Amino acid sequence: MSSQFAVCRGVIFDMDGLVVDTEQISYPIWQRVFKENGYPFEYDVYIRTIGCDIKTSESIMKSAYGSDFPYMDLRAKRKQYGEEYVSKHGIPVKDGAVELIEFLSDLQVPYALATSTAFEKMQVTLKIAGITKYFQNIVAGDQVAKGKPDPEIFLKAAKLINTDPKCCVVLEDSLRGLQAAFASEMIPIFVPDVIRPNEETNKLAHATCCNLFEAKELIERMLSY
Repeated sequence: MSSQFAVCRGVIFDMDGLVVDTEQISYPIWQRVFKENGYPFEYDVYIRTIGCDIKTSESIMKSAYGSDFPYMDLRAKRKQYGEEYVSKHGIPVKDGAVELIEFLSDLQVPYALATSTAFEKMQVTLKIAGITKYFQNIVAGDQVAKGKPDPEIFLKAAKLINTDPKCCVVLEDSLRGLQAAFASEMIPIFVPDVIRPNEETNKLAHATCCNLFEAKELIERMLSY
């Protein structure tokens, strides 16, 4: 963790891979869809789409596989398989997420959800995971003009909770999310999921925490400054 001095007065959560364990569901399904449709699954390309909105993800995939790559068709199939899986198994909440949210609520620390996922899908995800009640302040991917790594979504979330961006902690598991938080002059905390810590994430993140329990401990110290 970084020892750099920072003051926390509000917290902004990413959703997929941070609050809910959806990336671990999505990854093998994407592999299946690519295989069924005769395309090689390139891990490095997939990693670059994590944290992106649909439009950006499509652009990344077509840059790698060609302009005729049927991204939306494959995405529709991934959605079908995902819904089948979730109907049987549900969506797990990340360890420490509820504990951190309740900790912030008890101290009346404002917090928001800022996700690249479209609003309607986000609502479904939170409902299935059983955590809808925890989030009243939300900015979804289809409520901003530019997706991550543009800082718009985080700046809008900070305004929603009436908190100075420089005093907002952003909890992220994606590189694009870290880039957006850094560009907004917030305090990025990296909680790795599919993407592991590397030189680039280390440059962007104020700190890297193994899980949300560890992030809670760090935020607790930052609140006392």
